Amino acid sequence: MGQRFFTFLMGIAPSAAAGGVFVLLLGRNNPWRNIVILVILISFSFGISLAFLLGFIAAARRPGRGKLLGGYFFLWIERCAAALLGLGMVAVSLSFRLQFQSFSSGQKPEEITSCIVVLKKDGQYFTGKRWAADGVILTTISESLITDASGTIRVYGRDCSIKLQQGRLLKLYGRFSDFKTNNSSPYTAVFVSTAAAPIGWHSRYAEIRGRLLEVLEESIKQFNPQAADYYSALLLGRRYDPGSVLMRGFRNAGCMHLLALSGFHLAFIAGIAMKLLKPVAGFRKARILSLLITGLYVLIAGVRPSLIRAWLMYLFWTAAVLKHRKAGSMNILSLAFICQSVLWPCDLWDVGFQLSYAALGGILGAGLPLTMLIRRRFRGSLIPVAGLAAQGTTLPIVMAAFGVWRPIGIAASAFITPVLLLSMLVGSALMLISGLGIDVPQWLWGLGNLLVGFVGKMVDFFSRFPEYKPSAAASWLIAACTAIIPGVVIRRLRYEHKDSFEPRFPGLNPLVSRVQRPGSPQTMGSKLPDKPGCPGEDYQPVEPG
Repeated sequence: MGQRFFTFLMGIAPSAAAGGVFVLLLGRNNPWRNIVILVILISFSFGISLAFLLGFIAAARRPGRGKLLGGYFFLWIERCAAALLGLGMVAVSLSFRLQFQSFSSGQKPEEITSCIVVLKKDGQYFTGKRWAADGVILTTISESLITDASGTIRVYGRDCSIKLQQGRLLKLYGRFSDFKTNNSSPYTAVFVSTAAAPIGWHSRYAEIRGRLLEVLEESIKQFNPQAADYYSALLLGRRYDPGSVLMRGFRNAGCMHLLALSGFHLAFIAGIAMKLLKPVAGFRKARILSLLITGLYVLIAGVRPSLIRAWLMYLFWTAAVLKHRKAGSMNILSLAFICQSVLWPCDLWDVGFQLSYAALGGILGAGLPLTMLIRRRFRGSLIPVAGLAAQGTTLPIVMAAFGVWRPIGIAASAFITPVLLLSMLVGSALMLISGLGIDVPQWLWGLGNLLVGFVGKMVDFFSRFPEYKPSAAASWLIAACTAIIPGVVIRRLRYEHKDSFEPRFPGLNPLVSRVQRPGSPQTMGSKLPDKPGCPGEDYQPVEPG
């Protein structure tokens, strides 16, 4: 029963995710979002009812060609219902996000002089000792009144001597300066802080995480200042000096995404864990332990949208492997999108959330299949098609969020990633060994500094290339030409022709084609023998020598 449900869930996940993406595109900057959500919910309820009715009719049909046509019809209805299901789930999550993040207080905002806030994420640091952070407001204080408050606010401040870590409670002094009504904004109010004082931690988990990060950051300081800032951003996702030459170089080279904590880091940790644990504990236990280790890393590094996406995908893929099922990557990505939209609805408009799913969707939908086709035609080709597809799908989001595009990042990422992987291996090993109190030879710290210097030279070279500012229409046109249209065409070819990158999950190909093609069941070689151990009818013995 569990395996059947898992198969069914994987089969409808892409359609449900498509419906959820439609809601995000439709509801962005839309003043009629409440009407849209109401229509979506009505359509969702009607679609589910219709799907159950037609499914019952299709199941009750007689055997034969009518049943086959009914199966195709039921499959189409099932996917339409799944799309409506995704529409409704993401719409409800969006409504919850709008309600949960709206700022409310029992007094006028212009009278508030201080407030108590718990930080949702680690703070961002800028030049000139300026900083910014997202927080959930708990209490507002004026000269004559103290009231409870709720909602998510954006805080800007300066000259903060404390570490702005996720889960820390701060008492802020200042004034509210603006209120947002744009539903695509992750916050609804802006507080300008003139002073900040820590008053504790929101939970025991936040305190343990903060203490552990302080120990790891202290061990990283054994590198030189530029290398320490690089390894802090690469391994822990903490950037204390975004104005440094190296950070500006990554930004100008279009490779800032390489420093963001994402599935690249989880794949690195899971690969090392499997290599070390598999000979000792066996495949099954090693797979479960690697899942737990990566989950622990997510808790330590911070619950970020890109890390949640990667860990959910690894969870579903591990479940499929342990159940001896072959799960398609696009199905797993779609299921992770639906789960994250429901469980973490406040991340729906987070730029990291959208870039993470858009980039990986472009790679899986168009980048990898195109790379396989090119390598079949041109042996040994190193054309970065996967990077091009990722850049194409993320371009509209990048232009809306940052206003500039650096296409040289496609080539720069291909050259910088191997060196970055080596520096990640060296830096993480030295950080953990030093964090445990073990003395590390000075030449190893020098090796880490040397790798960072080499990365800096590569980044400096690619940062000299020009940047572009395409319009919104041009960005969507580039996305369509590089990822969307090729992905749709390849998807059609994957149904009509059998090849090595055919979807392996049965939910995508529920019916067996009757046309004989290479590799199909009708042309798989000799017929099965009547007696065990005997060759089939079409068996041709090979002469020795």
